[in-house]
Amino acid sequence: MHIEWQTKGICARWSASCAKALSVAAALMLSSLASAEKLTIVSTDFVLERKFEMLQRAAEGTGLEIDWVQVGVHEPARIGVALDGAHMVIIDAPRSDDQALVQGAIGDFLNRVDIPILSINVMSPPMRMRGVRLESEHAQRLFNYYAGGTSVNFNRLAQYAQALLTGASVAAIEPALELPERAIYHPEYESLVFSDLATYLDWWQGKYGLSVEGKPVVGMEMSSSYISDGQTGMMDRFALEVRKAGAVPVILYRSSRVASTRAELSSGQGGGRPGSGRPTDNGSPASSTAAHSDPNSTDVSQDFMNPLAVATLDLSDDSLVMRNGEVFLDVIVINTFLGSDPEGRKAWLKALNIPAINAVQYRDGTYQDYLQDTAGISNFGIPTNLIIAEYIGLIDPVVITTNEDGEYVAVEEHIDMLLHKALNLAALRKQPNADKKLALFFWNHPPGEHNMGASNLNVPVSVASLAAALREDGYSIDPVNDQQLIDSISDMLRPYYRSEGIVDIQQTTAWDFLPLSRYQAWLATLPASVRDNIVGRWGTPEDSHWVIEREGEKGFVIPRTQYGNLYVLPQPARGDTPAEENDVLYHDTLLPVHHGYLATYLWVREQIEADAIIHFGTHGSQEWLPGKERGLWIYDNPNLLVGNIPVIYPYIVDNMSEAVHVKRRGRGVVVSHQTPPFSPAGLSDDFSAINDLITEYQLVDEGLVKENARELIVAKAVEMNIHADLDWTEEVLMSRFDEFLRDIEDYLETLGMAMQPLGMHAFGSTALDEHLSSNIMQMLGEPLVQKMGYASVADAFKIDYQLLRDTRPYQFVANHIVSDVPLSAQDGEDSELVSLRNQGKQYLRNLNAGGEIEAVLAGLSDQWVDPSYGGDPIRNPDALPTGRNMYGFDPARVPTRSAWAGGQDALQSLIDSHQQTHGEFPQKLAFAMRSTETVRHLGMLEAQVFDALGVRPQWDSGGRVTGMELIPLAELGRPRIDVVVSITGLYRDQYPIVMERFNEAVLLAANADEPLAMNFVRANSERILGELTMAGVDETTARNAALTRVFGNESGDYGTGLPDASLMSDKWEADDGQLAEVYLSRMSWAYGPDPEQWSRKITAPDGSPVNVYSTHLKGTSAAVMSRSSNLRGLLDNDHSFEYLGGISLAVQHLDGASPQMYISNMRDPARAKLQRAEQFLAMELRAVYQHPNWIKEMEAEGYAGTLQLLETINNFWGWQVMDASVVRDDQWDEFHATYVMDRYDLGTREWFEETNPEALAQIAERMLEASRKGYWEASEQTLRELVETYTGIDQQYDVFTANNDFQEYVNTLAMGFGLNTASPTLDAEAMPEPANEAISEPSQDVNPTGESVTVQGQVMREVTMLTSEEVRDLFWLWLLIAVIVAGMINRDWQSRRIYTIN
Repeated sequence: MHIEWQTKGICARWSASCAKALSVAAALMLSSLASAEKLTIVSTDFVLERKFEMLQRAAEGTGLEIDWVQVGVHEPARIGVALDGAHMVIIDAPRSDDQALVQGAIGDFLNRVDIPILSINVMSPPMRMRGVRLESEHAQRLFNYYAGGTSVNFNRLAQYAQALLTGASVAAIEPALELPERAIYHPEYESLVFSDLATYLDWWQGKYGLSVEGKPVVGMEMSSSYISDGQTGMMDRFALEVRKAGAVPVILYRSSRVASTRAELSSGQGGGRPGSGRPTDNGSPASSTAAHSDPNSTDVSQDFMNPLAVATLDLSDDSLVMRNGEVFLDVIVINTFLGSDPEGRKAWLKALNIPAINAVQYRDGTYQDYLQDTAGISNFGIPTNLIIAEYIGLIDPVVITTNEDGEYVAVEEHIDMLLHKALNLAALRKQPNADKKLALFFWNHPPGEHNMGASNLNVPVSVASLAAALREDGYSIDPVNDQQLIDSISDMLRPYYRSEGIVDIQQTTAWDFLPLSRYQAWLATLPASVRDNIVGRWGTPEDSHWVIEREGEKGFVIPRTQYGNLYVLPQPARGDTPAEENDVLYHDTLLPVHHGYLATYLWVREQIEADAIIHFGTHGSQEWLPGKERGLWIYDNPNLLVGNIPVIYPYIVDNMSEAVHVKRRGRGVVVSHQTPPFSPAGLSDDFSAINDLITEYQLVDEGLVKENARELIVAKAVEMNIHADLDWTEEVLMSRFDEFLRDIEDYLETLGMAMQPLGMHAFGSTALDEHLSSNIMQMLGEPLVQKMGYASVADAFKIDYQLLRDTRPYQFVANHIVSDVPLSAQDGEDSELVSLRNQGKQYLRNLNAGGEIEAVLAGLSDQWVDPSYGGDPIRNPDALPTGRNMYGFDPARVPTRSAWAGGQDALQSLIDSHQQTHGEFPQKLAFAMRSTETVRHLGMLEAQVFDALGVRPQWDSGGRVTGMELIPLAELGRPRIDVVVSITGLYRDQYPIVMERFNEAVLLAANADEPLAMNFVRANSERILGELTMAGVDETTARNAALTRVFGNESGDYGTGLPDASLMSDKWEADDGQLAEVYLSRMSWAYGPDPEQWSRKITAPDGSPVNVYSTHLKGTSAAVMSRSSNLRGLLDNDHSFEYLGGISLAVQHLDGASPQMYISNMRDPARAKLQRAEQFLAMELRAVYQHPNWIKEMEAEGYAGTLQLLETINNFWGWQVMDASVVRDDQWDEFHATYVMDRYDLGTREWFEETNPEALAQIAERMLEASRKGYWEASEQTLRELVETYTGIDQQYDVFTANNDFQEYVNTLAMGFGLNTASPTLDAEAMPEPANEAISEPSQDVNPTGESVTVQGQVMREVTMLTSEEVRDLFWLWLLIAVIVAGMINRDWQSRRIYTIN
C-alpha cells in the first residue's frame, strides 16, 4: 500500500513560505490606488495586537489610514489586502525569528515596491532600526515615535508619516515624548514615572499618608515597553495589592527603547554591554566555551552551560534601588524580557542580594485557555521564560497574566500567590532567626518503616549538622543527635505501614493533631472542581485513615518530631492508607493528593505557621504530583501543598534535570550538594589474585609450568564467573585461551580504573583528606597519571585496591595538594607539574562543602543564592563549588554538534554489534530517553535517534538546532532504521522542543520516496496505518498514530509504577502480564506529529482502547539507554530498570522474547562506548556494589550505609523482574556471600545489627523472594542462612512485611529447617506449597499484650512451637523436598512459558 504522507503539526509551522509569498503577490495584483495615504504595519504574533489598535485609534483624524497584520496569524490573502495600496510599511519584528517569518511572507513584495520601509527590531541589537528609502533623520523620528509608544507618540507618528507621504512640512510636529532611560513607575502618578527612588518615596508617603519605615518592600522590574504599548494593567494591579498588603511597591525599568537605541548608535556598539556574554539568536546564554568548541569533537563537556564569571557591581550610585547606602528592596519580581544581556542582569541581581521571582506572561490565549492548557508554558516559551531565567538565577516561575484579545490581563489568584510569596520571603529578612519556625521533610526511602534516605546523602548526619549550624546562627532549635533522629523514624513511619500504627503513634511524642474542622474550612476555600476531584477519589475528610478522635474532637494525626523551632517529619505517601498506597500503583490515572497529605502541609503552613520548608535531599514527591507541566496553576496539586511558604531544597549536584523540576513545579530554591568522593576501584581480592596469575603466566616460558598456569587461570576465571561477564562459554576457554586472556586483561584494566563512589556525602561537611586526595586525583585524570610515569589510567590502577594510595598520582595529590607540601626545587621548574598542582589546589578549594550550609542560611534569610550548572565533578569540575541554585540546558541546542558526532559513532557500534550477532541490520530500535541524562550528554542519545532515521540536525551560528535534513540513502549507506522513543514525564516537561524535532525527523524519513526494504520507517508506518484503518480507526487519527514514535506518561503524570509494583511480589506472577500492562498503560500516551493531539490515546469505533505504543513496540530489535554520570549506573536508583527494563518487559509480553538491551556508556565522552546491559551490570557489580572497599566505605556511614545496600538489592531485584537475562544466579550468590555472610570479614553482620538490623531483614526478604518466585536457584544452605537471618532479626525487632505469601514461604522453610520462628505455626495439612502465591486476606492476630487487633498484611509474632520430635521428623523432610521440587518445576516451567501476544 502506497501512501502520500502528509506533513502536519510542527512541520507545518516552518513550511509554505513560498506559497504564502505567492498568495500575497496574487492579492497585490488586484490592487487599486487608494484615496488616502496608507501605512501598513507587518508583525508576528510575538507583538500583541493591543499596540496596533492603539495606533489605529491614535491616527483617527490625521488623514492617515493604518492597517496591520501578523504573519503566522493572518492568512496570506489578508496580508495581501493590508499591503494593497500601502504607501509606507513598518515592519515590527523584534527578534531574528520574527524577521525570518516576515521576510518569508512578504520578502518578494518588499523587493518589488518603491515605497518607504522602516524595519524595527528592538530585540536585535545592533540593528534595532533600519530604514529603506527613508532619510536617516526621518527614520529615527519614526522609530522614536513608534518605540516610545503611548497614545501621544502614536498620534505624532501618524501626523509625521502623513506629512512625509504628502510632502508637507514636519517642522511643526512635536518630537517623541521620551521615557527616561531608567525610572520608577506608579499608575497613580500623573507623569507615570520618577527618575529616582527618593523622589518616588516622598510622593508615595505623601499620597497615601503612610511611612515606608519598617515595611516590607517588594520590587518589580518591568520593561518600559509595557508603558509604551499600553500593557500596564498587571503592574497597576500589583502596585495596588502590594500597598493593600501593608508593603511598599517599587516598580522600575532599567532601560528604555529609544534611549538604548540612541546610546548604541552614538557609541557604535552592538547589543549588550561589552563582555556581557550576549545570548544567541534565541536569547539563550552562550556556553562559556562555545566559542572554542570543535564541531568534530565528541567531547560534549566543552558545551556545558557553566556560568561565566560575573563582575562585582557597585550599586552605591544606583538611584532606583539604594536608600541610605543600602539596597531598599527586600525581594524583586522580574517581569521583563530576559533575552538581552543575561550576564549583566545576573550581576545586578547578585549585587542586590535578594531573591528574584520569575513572572511569566501566558501569551497563548485567554484565562480559560490557560486553565485547559496542560503544558502551562508553551514549548516556544521555554528558552526565554525558563532556561534563561534559571541561568540568571530567577526562582519560582508564576504565570501572572493571560492574553485577552491582545491585552495582558492579570490572573487575580496568581497576583495574590506571587505577592504573598514575596512577602513571606521579605519576612525572612526582617524576622529574627530565633523566631523562625522551620519544617524539614525527609523521604521514606527506600521503602520500609525504619528508612530515611536521599540520593547519596547521609540524611541523619546531615540533618544533625544543619541543625547545629542553625543553632549557631541564632535559631531556637534543640540539639539534634543523629541517632536520636534515627530512633524516632519508626514511630513516625509506623502508621504508613501498619493499620494499627495510627494507634501506636499516639503512645509516643512523635505526632501532633490538626483539627478536622480546620482542614474542612480550608478545603471549602478550594474551587469546586478541585475539591470534588479530591473527595471523589478519596472520600470525605472524616473517612481518612489519618483521622482520629481526641478529647471529643476529630482531627488528623500528623507524624513529626520536634526540636524546638525545627519540626522534622516524613513526606506523606501517595496512598491514604497502607492498602491504598499499594493500590494506586496499578491505576493509570492522575490521582489527586489525598486528605492526609494535604492535612500535613496545612499543619505546617497554618497551625505551626512555618516560616520556611526544607525538603531534604533528592527527592520527595511534592513536585511530582499532578498538575501542569510548567507554569502551574495555584490549585495544582504541588501548589496546594507548599502554598506560598519559601522552600529550600538541598539537591545532589549531579542531578540537574530533577533539580530544575523542583524550581519549576516545587516552588523551591535548590541548594546543590556534593556527590560522594570518587576513587579508582582497583582490584578486589579475587581479581587481584587472577591478575597475579596472569603476570606469572606471562613471565614463564612455554612448558609444563606455563600449561599449569594456563589451567589455573581458566579455573580461577570459571570459579569467579569472569567468562560469564565476558560472554564466553566454558567449553572453549582452553582452546581459545590467548583470545580469552586478552579479554581478561582488558577486563581487569577496565575494572581497576572504574569510578567507585566512596561512601556518602554529609551535607555541609568536607570529605576526609584521603577521600579528597582520591577525588582530586580522578579530577586531574590522565594528564596527572601520565605525568607520574604511567602509560595510561588503566596501567596505573590495575592493582590491588589496598595499594591505590601507594601510587604516585595519589601520593602527589595527597602531599603537594591536600597537605600543601611545596614542590622540590627541581619539580618547581616543571611547568606541567606546577600547572597540575595549581589546578588541583583550585579543585581542593572548590571541594570545601561549607558553602552548602551557607546557602541554606542565605535562603532562609531572604538572600540571593548563586545559580550554576551541575554534574559529577569528574566530568564537570565547574559544577563545584556546591551550595548553588542549579539550572539546566537549553533544549533548543540538543543535540550539540559534539553530541551529534559522538552519537553517530555510538549508533554505528550498535549496528555493527547487531549485524555481528544477527547477520542483519536492526529494523527497529527503542530508546529510553531521560532528561537527567540529556542534560549531561547534551544529546548524544538523541543523536542516535536522528542518525538511525537517517536525518541530521541543522544548526545556526549560535548552536541552536533550526531544523532537520534528510540524509540521502547513498550517503547513509544502509537502510533507515525505525525507532520508538520512550520518554519520561520529566523529559516531556523539559524537552518538548526536542520531541518536536523527533517528529520532524520521523516525518522526513516516512515521507521519503524510497524502497520499503531500505526504509523501515516508511514500511512500519504503512503497515500500522493499514492495521489501524482495518480496525475501524478513522484515517486522520490512524495516520497520526502510524507516524507517532514518541510515547510517555500522560501530561502531569510521572513514572512507570514499576519500582514499587515490582516489590509487591505477592500481587503478580512472572507470566501473568500484570507488570507489563502497568508499564504499557502508564507509558502509552502519544506525542506524535500533531502537537494538538499530544498526551492522547486513541480508541476503536466500539470505544475500546487501542494501545498504539504496543503496536509500535512489537518487533523491537534492541533497546538503548545512556549512562553519562560516574555516579549513575544500573543499580544506584530504580529509574534504569523501570524505563529500559520496562521496555524489555513490554516487548517480552508482546513478542514472547526480550530485545537486546544496550547501554550507551558516555561517562567519558571522549571514549563513549556501547555495552550490552548484562555486561554493564556485571562490571558495575564487580567495581562497586560487591567490591569490599565500597562495602567498607558504606559501613563507615553507619545507619545510612545500610540503606544503600538495601537499595542496591531492590534495584537488582527490579532488573531480575524486568528481564531475567540481565542477571545471573551467581550474582545473587555473591550478594548473599558479601551482604549477609560477610565473606570479606568486614564485620558486616555486626554493622547491620548495631545500626539498622531491619535493613538486613529486608535484604534477606528480597533474596528469599527471588527464590520463592523461581528467579534464583539458591542452594539449600543459602536458603537456610537467609531464613535464619530473617527470622532471627524478626524475633528481636518485629519486622514488618506486607507480603503474606513471603511470610508463609519463610514459615514453611523455617519449619523444614527445624528453626524456631516468631510466626504462628501452620497446620501441616493446610500448609500451602511454596510456589502458591495467592494473596492472603487480613487476619486476626495476637499482639504481645494479648489483645486482639486486626492488621493489614501480616506481622510476625512469637507463638509456641511444636514440641513433638516425631511430628517434626515426619514433616520437615517432605516439606523441604516439596519446596525444592516445586521451585524446580516452577523455574523450568518459567523458562519454557509462552507469552500471549496482545
